[in-house]
Amino acid sequence: MNVTKSIARWRVATLTLVTLVAFAASAHAETWKLDPSHSKASFKVRHLMISNVSGRFGKLEGTVQGDPAKPESAVVNATIDAASIDTDDAKRDEHLRSADFFEVAKYPTITFKSKAIRNWKDSSFELVGDLTMKESPRRWC
Repeated sequence: MNVTKSIARWRVATLTLVTLVAFAASAHAETWKLDPSHSKASFKVRHLMISNVSGRFGKLEGTVQGDPAKPESAVVNATIDAASIDTDDAKRDEHLRSADFFEVAKYPTITFKSKAIRNWKDSSFELVGDLTMKESPRRWC
């Protein structure tokens, strides 16, 4: 079973890449590393149409590049260690790491590359980009 079918089966409701970035006052483009204590990759999926399963990936790294005066033009790139999945159920996590889902032995990372930041106001925004799992990119927001 490939990950695309798995995602459809689990009916992914959201994948949230939450990145809290404090922009320093500056007039030129800068690059910041994602701070693990202020960043997370989490998800919530519908399971068997009767419940939701939430989880997170414990290992995330990436960068934010942009001009602090124009935060809506920032570019976010992140890499997630697929093996760091945690749904608070060790048996399920092992199954998710298997070839039935993420196949972490062959595809150890999940990547996110932003394409746009929409609805920027009061430090809230919607991050739009390509999430690539098992070499298959999908547009997310």
